[in-house]
Amino acid sequence: MIDLLNDLLDAGHAPDLAASSVRDLREHRDRLDEIESALSFGRRIAQGRLDIVVSEIEARATGETDPGGIVARLPEVLSRQAPSVSAAAPRPPRDLVLTPLAEDLAAALDRVVTTDELGDVTTVADDRLAAMAAAIADAERSISTRRSEVHRLIDAVQEEIIGRYRSGSTTVDELLADSVTPH
Repeated sequence: MIDLLNDLLDAGHAPDLAASSVRDLREHRDRLDEIESALSFGRRIAQGRLDIVVSEIEARATGETDPGGIVARLPEVLSRQAPSVSAAAPRPPRDLVLTPLAEDLAAALDRVVTTDELGDVTTVADDRLAAMAAAIADAERSISTRRSEVHRLIDAVQEEIIGRYRSGSTTVDELLADSVTPH
């Protein structure tokens, strides 16, 4: 599934937006929205895992060990707000349906750091903990890059649809007719 994502994001595989019907544009945008949701899910998993590992690194650095371990600190660790790196307005939340891509991303993250390691992170050696943090950060950056690419594609499709409406090459009635699927 990840290979299909890479193919979709490859410029050579992108559909010719100008030659696509409004219905095809909408279908393409809907598919991109599904992909963006899966990437957002994967990114949140990576960020949560990174928060756990970094929290343990910080606890060791300050000597603040907790007999309850990470489980006792988990609500605090996962509720921290990371500074936003994007100036763009956040996209509205939506219901999450685990797609095959979301499952593939979760499985890929499991190969980076296992849930067993995360669950017992207080016993992981310092060098492995540092390697875990680096690997998770790399995975999160990769997912974020792909997600940005998908946002760019969604925006391009949306601009094509809006451009057709503004130019008069399609009418509101045609746009509405394309959105209605026959039963």
